[in-house]
Amino acid sequence: MTIPPAFTQDLHTFLAFPLLTLAGGVVTPASIGVAGIVFTGALFVAGFATRSLRKLLAARGFSTGSQFAVAKIVRYVLIALGSMIAAESVGVRLDALLAASTVLAVGIGFGMQNITQNFISGLILLIEQPVRKG
Repeated sequence: MTIPPAFTQDLHTFLAFPLLTLAGGVVTPASIGVAGIVFTGALFVAGFATRSLRKLLAARGFSTGSQFAVAKIVRYVLIALGSMIAAESVGVRLDALLAASTVLAVGIGFGMQNITQNFISGLILLIEQPVRKG
């Protein structure tokens, strides 16, 4: 069974169709699909790295709270990196987006200061262990 050439040409035309221009990059259905695959891959890598790291830390004798805290930090970093790579694969230029959103980020930073303090405090509690998980 062969695929007719008209079908492959129509598929290529659909996948290369520019949907919008965002921060200097053209977003196409193909780039959205690649971004979805990259982000899903980042989630799988983060999950695998978290499980592997917890096993490694447990074998080294780290406490449950320390294992949990380090694994969460690694998971957050890997998902953030995967999100940035996915955004780049869509065609969003992060340098242009970052430059344009600096003022907005400062305003949000002041508004979310208490939430960020509580998040960091929770990680410190898990690492120092004055209160233990479980």
